Amino acid sequence: MTRQARVAMMAGVGVLTLGVGAGLLAVFGMPVSLGSAPAGPPELQHVPQDAAVVAYADVRRLMSSDLRQKLGALALSPKSPTPNDFEQKTGLNVAQDIDTVVVALVPGAQGTASDGSPDVVVLARGRFEASRLEALALQEGGAAADYRGIRVLTLKDEQGPPAALAFLASDLVAFGPAPMVQRAITASLDRRNVLSNTDVMRLVAQHDGMHAWAVGRFDELMSAARVDRSKAPAALPAVSWLSASGTLGTSIDGVVTAEARDEAAAAQLRDVVRGMLALGQLQSGNAAALATLARSVQLSGEGRTVSVAFSLPTEALIAMVQQAADTRAARPAR
Repeated sequence: MTRQARVAMMAGVGVLTLGVGAGLLAVFGMPVSLGSAPAGPPELQHVPQDAAVVAYADVRRLMSSDLRQKLGALALSPKSPTPNDFEQKTGLNVAQDIDTVVVALVPGAQGTASDGSPDVVVLARGRFEASRLEALALQEGGAAADYRGIRVLTLKDEQGPPAALAFLASDLVAFGPAPMVQRAITASLDRRNVLSNTDVMRLVAQHDGMHAWAVGRFDELMSAARVDRSKAPAALPAVSWLSASGTLGTSIDGVVTAEARDEAAAAQLRDVVRGMLALGQLQSGNAAALATLARSVQLSGEGRTVSVAFSLPTEALIAMVQQAADTRAARPAR
C-alpha cells in the first residue's frame, strides 16, 4: 500500500472525527459507577490508559443525514469525478463503509513520535475486506503476522516508522503507528485502558449518547494542533481540560466547556469569551444565518468551568454554504 493510500485512510477516518467535534469540558463529580456499564462506546477498551485526548463520531449518522446530502449537492463539481484509486485497491469507501470512529492521542513518551508530538491511534468500526487488505499490504511490500492472537498488517514505509492495521474484530480495525496499534491490542487484553482513567472518563460520561464528542487535556490539544501558545490569549494557558459535544437533527446543537486552573483564571476566560461573542454579533451584520448563530450562543459556567452552547438550524447552515458558493462563483476567473 502506498504512503499516499495510507495517509488517505487515516485522514479519511480520523479527520471525520476530529473535524466534527473538538474541545474540552470539565465537570465536578459525576464519577463513573463501578456497578454499571462504562460510559462511551465499546471501542474505549482499546484506548491506552494514558490517552490525553479521546474523540468519537457517529460517522454513519453524519454521512446519511439530510444535511450532508444537501451540502454535498452544493459542493458538486461540474467536472466528471476521477476514479477513486484508494477505493478500487482496498474495497473501502470511507463515506459508506465506516460507521463510527474513535481517535485517541497519547503523549509521545513511548518513542514512536520522533518530534515529541502525541501518538495517534484510530479505531474504526464498519465493513472491511480483511483478505483483500492483507493481500494488498503484502503486494506493496508489507507483512502480516499475529500479535497476541490478533491479525496485524505492517505497512512498508521507507520514510519513517511503519504504520499498521489490526483486525480487532470482524467489524473493527485499529490503525496508526505499529507500536500504537500493539498498545491498542494490549490495552484490551490486559485491561489497562482508558476506562480506568478517571479524569478522562468523568468527561466522557457527560457526553455519552451524543453524535460526536471530544475530551482531553488542553496542553495536548494545543500540541497536536501545533498552536503557538505564545500567540494565544493570556487566559488560555491556564485551562486544564476541554471538551465538546454535538448532536445533528433539524439543528446542530453543541457545547464547548473548559475547566480552568482556578476560579480567577475561569473569570478571566469568561471575559475573553464574552468579548469574542460581542465582536461576533457585531460582525454578523445583515447575514441572517450568522445572526441566527450569534443569537443562539449562550455563555455559562461557575467556579472553574466556562461553557459556550449554541444551536444552528441546519437550513441556516445550508444558506451560509450556498452564499459562500455563490460568492465564489461570482468572482472573475484568474
